[in-house]
Amino acid sequence: MTEGETYPRDMVGYGRTPPFADWPAGARVAVQFVINYEEGGENNILHGDAASEAFLSEIIGAAPWPGMRHMNMESIYEYGSRAGFWRLHRMFAERSVPVTVYAVATAMARNREAVAAMNEAKWEIATHGLKWIDYRDTPPDVEARHLAEAVRIHAEVAGSRPLGLYQGRSSVNTIRLGMEEGGFVYCADTYADDLPYWLEGPRGPQLMVPYTLDANDMRFATAQGFNTGDQFYAYLKDSFDMLYAEGEVAPKMLSVGLHCRLVGRPGARSRSRASSTTCLPMIASGPRPGSTSPAIGSRSTRRRAAGSRLSLRARCSSSASAASTSIRPGSQRRPTTRVLRAKPIRRKD
Repeated sequence: MTEGETYPRDMVGYGRTPPFADWPAGARVAVQFVINYEEGGENNILHGDAASEAFLSEIIGAAPWPGMRHMNMESIYEYGSRAGFWRLHRMFAERSVPVTVYAVATAMARNREAVAAMNEAKWEIATHGLKWIDYRDTPPDVEARHLAEAVRIHAEVAGSRPLGLYQGRSSVNTIRLGMEEGGFVYCADTYADDLPYWLEGPRGPQLMVPYTLDANDMRFATAQGFNTGDQFYAYLKDSFDMLYAEGEVAPKMLSVGLHCRLVGRPGARSRSRASSTTCLPMIASGPRPGSTSPAIGSRSTRRRAAGSRLSLRARCSSSASAASTSIRPGSQRRPTTRVLRAKPIRRKD
């Protein structure tokens, strides 16, 4: 930075007193389940990439193979689309639990049956970019073209354009490019808070919905991560218990990240400890014992008119009723939070 430049990072956020997120039915925690659909969009010389994939697989410490196919890596990714996805689909669909899918556009195009199943389950499908590659050194004009192509393919395969963006292996330009694209209700390339927040963008306020790298099955594929489903379960439960306790005075949200080739393996899924009365799958805890109010919700998004409305719909564990919840744009440190029943929330530009 040069003298006189403004520090571009926000180290304050909501500060000492976060806004009260009035989740439906008095829930203390809203849980967002995300399935990352990346298989078929990863680095591969068949896709025009320079080397094979090396990220997020059982081959810990794998290195890219320049100019070569890595057949073991390819088959690990193929497991995700061939078997792991369907295991997760059954687990969530049987319980009617809303899911957001972060879907790589080229991966979607290579397995349209899976995309059809997402639509049948009424899951939200956000874009996970054109390809599952690292964009950190990509020129901004190239990344912008990739984003535009991702939206085009997504709309063609899924039947409608994506309303959410999570690039994942992002660059310093990703959030700006997402805001400039103009069609995204929210961006998720952030891990900065326990609540959604707003950024000032070139087209008005942009909603940011934080994702997670800690409550995430990617830690099955990292050093000092999870070795068993029970370890993953324990971490999710500890995270939920802390947010639930805090939620008495300041409700929060909890994102849970899943991958078809990781938690989709039969040995990775946590054993069932959820209450039979909850709508959550086996990987999450149910309402606290003795609680009379719903403890958990799950988010999906729908935009009803281009650029004008935001609806965050939540299904709670003891109620099938839906509600719309928002944190209004305005002061980032002290936004107003309220619930509007069965109505979309208009975004003030």
